[in-house]
Amino acid sequence: MNERQEKPADTCAVVRDLLPLYIDGVCSEASAAMVEAHLADCPACRQLATDLKAAEIETEMDAEKAGVLARHQRAQRRTAWRAGAIIAGLLMIPVMIAATVALLGGAAAGVPMVLAAAMALAASLTAVPMMAKQNRLAKTMVAATAAIVLIEIFVNIFFGDGPVIDVVCGTIFGLSLVCFPFVVRGAALPPVLADKKALIVVAWDTLWLYLTILAVTLTRGNPAGCREGAFAAALFVVPVWLVLFAAKLPRAGRLTKAGFITWILSLWFALLDDLGRLLFEGRWGFFMTRVDFGRWEVNQALNANLSLLVLLGGLAVGGLLLAAGRRRGRRSPHAHERTVD
Repeated sequence: MNERQEKPADTCAVVRDLLPLYIDGVCSEASAAMVEAHLADCPACRQLATDLKAAEIETEMDAEKAGVLARHQRAQRRTAWRAGAIIAGLLMIPVMIAATVALLGGAAAGVPMVLAAAMALAASLTAVPMMAKQNRLAKTMVAATAAIVLIEIFVNIFFGDGPVIDVVCGTIFGLSLVCFPFVVRGAALPPVLADKKALIVVAWDTLWLYLTILAVTLTRGNPAGCREGAFAAALFVVPVWLVLFAAKLPRAGRLTKAGFITWILSLWFALLDDLGRLLFEGRWGFFMTRVDFGRWEVNQALNANLSLLVLLGGLAVGGLLLAAGRRRGRRSPHAHERTVD
């Protein structure tokens, strides 16, 4: 009796082992006939065979879909490369014409070089976005900046009469303020720098700001202006660095960071006028000595009054934010108020 009950179960096990081979059509004729005979009498195995066939069909469809998408992407990339090459070739036509005319003595020798740089700028705004596979915006910005710098250099070499370093530094600094955050955002940085993109941006902008100041003043023989420019830039650069460090404070939540940043900005605003006087007039006058809420019509009193109000308001708001952050940290000791910047 037990043997009769075990035979169907044994047959089901054998058939289920053979089902993948049967569905793929690679089992022997005798095995296929045995599987078909069993499926005719066993609903469970028949349903399993149906499910396996459906799964195999879905897998094949997914593979075919992935192949179609991959072929489509390759075709799009080939089309983009061809279009970019055609655009680059068309842009070179005016350069070749200008070069030919220059060789024949009909134009200045520098015209083809300047025109080539101008065409490179046009190509960076048209061909580069089409041909780049990743980070199109960042690559376009870098290429356009390089082309603009080349234009400035060639114009100065062939048509200028002085150093061009000040113009180049100013151009890179100005474009970096707008473009460099996008470049860093899309860049694949090493793991050690992956969470320091804001620091990289601020360091880059600070470097080119001071290089611009040095280039503009020293090329004109004005060391005193270089010193004044460096100090004036520090009035704005130092608060930016302090805010950056406050935003990166370890084990500090958003409210705590916001409190410190509010204090930094309010103190900077209150002392900015005094620091400017010290820098450009050589004398220090603390704004508190000029506070007079009864004389708002006088510029000195007006500036001092506003500085005091901003300072007191900033200290109060920053203190409230710090207190709120500390209170939240006490309320949630295990889920401390932290953020990933």
